[in-house]
Amino acid sequence: VEEHNKLLLDAKIALLSGDGADARRLLGQYHQQTQYTDPAALMLSARVMATQGMRGEAKSMIQRVIEMRRAGLDAYRML
Repeated sequence: VEEHNKLLLDAKIALLSGDGADARRLLGQYHQQTQYTDPAALMLSARVMATQGMRGEAKSMIQRVIEMRRAGLDAYRML
């Protein structure tokens, strides 16, 4: 298993175990390794941050997802 996939799995386990702080830390490491390119993981981070009262950080994660999807739509329109 690649290291970044293990980080994502560990983050999900931490979240299911009720350890949101550890989940957030592991997701942060995952995003650094994947250069913030996984929309599903970004949304997971946004949910974790929102539940921890980190609304600004959650909004930043959601904005990244929107930008990625918008770029994908623009590329699709060019076809």
